[in-house]
Parts: sequence; structure tokens; C-alpha cells
Amino acid sequence: MSKIYVHIGLPKTATTTLQSQFYPRLPVKKVDYLGVYQPRGSKKSTFFDCFIQAVNEGDVEKVRRKIEKKLEDKRSLLISEELIVVSEPQIDWRGKLKNLSEILSGFDYHIIVTVREPVSAMYSFYVELYSFFEKTKMSFTDIVTNHPSMEIYHYNKLFNHLFSFFDSDRVYVVKFEDIIKGNIDSLQDLIVPQSEVNYRLGGVKVTNFKKSNHKYVFTGNNITSMDLVRKSFKVIGLQDNNLLRKTKGAFSPIIKLFDSITVKEIRVQKPLMEEIEDLRKSLKSEIIFLKERYGIDYL
Repeated sequence: MSKIYVHIGLPKTATTTLQSQFYPRLPVKKVDYLGVYQPRGSKKSTFFDCFIQAVNEGDVEKVRRKIEKKLEDKRSLLISEELIVVSEPQIDWRGKLKNLSEILSGFDYHIIVTVREPVSAMYSFYVELYSFFEKTKMSFTDIVTNHPSMEIYHYNKLFNHLFSFFDSDRVYVVKFEDIIKGNIDSLQDLIVPQSEVNYRLGGVKVTNFKKSNHKYVFTGNNITSMDLVRKSFKVIGLQDNNLLRKTKGAFSPIIKLFDSITVKEIRVQKPLMEEIEDLRKSLKSEIIFLKERYGIDYL
């Protein structure tokens, strides 16, 4: 029987790996993959746009009709989008999950959640959004403990909300650490039971690793010569100058050259081992929850 599988992330839990190497390779006769393709934006469907719009805005009837229509061809539907659990100015992650539950109500569904040891997951998320977090002037420890963006990695809080919106038996959890080792047979069996198709996709190649050394992780978002020029223009009030906008095309080769010259690599200091241990102690209840509920041991 056809089902709907929605992989909601979490961010920095090998979602890109699944979206680029696993989901698109599932048998198309059994599964219609309608989620994010990597690199992000390289391929999108109108259904995916409609689905995410309903998650973000709450107008669910249109996408429910589309789901009913798609299920008529007897294939399961698979959507993957980690931004479902990332809050935005107009709606937080709880609101998105509520809208998702209304979309899926009455359908046969599974929610797929990928998890990771919480401190390492939050640090990776911190690095990914460093330009945003840096403006808060908060330390990494304070951000882990108090920033709303990190609530999703407090697993007690996340799963309590999930279980308030979805049947707990329909929430399926996969470890980041299993994915990066290529141990994804159980996930494949969930989506395409072996009784239906007898083959294995095999392992995956991990993506999105950041360059690092013993002290820093480099974000990959470097400051270029052109960034300094743009900053200078902004200081003297020329960023909105009409003449500059009109002549931008003529200077395109120079702009590209300046954009290719790295002035500074943006780097993020790694937390000290003492900080990591203290944070893990503070998150012990979250870790115990995963062990008791799903047998995932991060202790």
C-alpha cells in the first residue's frame, strides 16, 4: 500500500547525503521522490513548492488534493526538507509541525527524523549559521543553552512536540552516525520493504565536511576583495547609486576577479573539551531520552 514519508531533518544530520545519494536512487516504480535535490535548487517540483508553502502558511487543502491525486498511481511519496524544523520570522518549527500534521491527517504516513549527538550537531549548525549567530554576541555555550534556534536539538522538547502532533509509532529515527557509515538498510526497508523489491543500494559517500585544524573550523564563506569594496561603497553611501547600477555590467569581469580573491577565511573556534563535557552533562536528559525510547546511546 502506498504511503507518505516525510524526512524533516534535523539539519546537520547527514540530510544532504540522503538527499543527494540515497533518496533519488530508490526505485521509481515504488517511490516518487519529491523532496530536496542536491545541490539545493538543482531540481524542484511544483508539488514540493506547494507542499512547503502549506507547511509554512497552513493552507493545506490544495496540497492534500495533490497528495490524493499522486497516490492514485500506487507509488509511495517521499519528501525530504530539513527546513521544516528550522524556525523563520513568520512561523516557528512548532507551527510548521502543526501544519504538517494537518497535511498528513488521514493518510498513511511516516515521519523520518535523523538525529546526532546533540553537542556536535549544535556546533555544526552553529558553524553553518555563524554569520547569524555571531551577531548575537552570545557564546557557543549560551547559544546551545538558550537560543531558540537550538531547541530542536533538545530532544525531549522536540519529540514531545512531535508526539503531540503525530502518532509516536509513525515517528522513525535514524542515527547520523549510521548514515555516515553507510548503515542505512533499516531506512531502506522502511521506505521500500524487501518483500516488495529484493535489492540493496549499498553505502553512501558523506558530503558537506568543513575544512578544519586543531583549533578552528572554516565556514567556507570567505571575505573577498569585492566584499571590502562593497563595504566601502556602503560607508560612503554609494551602494544605491544609479550610475553604478547602470555600469555594473561593464565592470563584471573586474567584479568577478575581485570576488575570486580571498582576503580572509572565516573561521570558528572549536569549543574546549571542558565546554563540550559540561554541555553534554547539561543535555544528559536529552541523551537518556534517545537511549530509553530508541536505543540510541550517546552517553
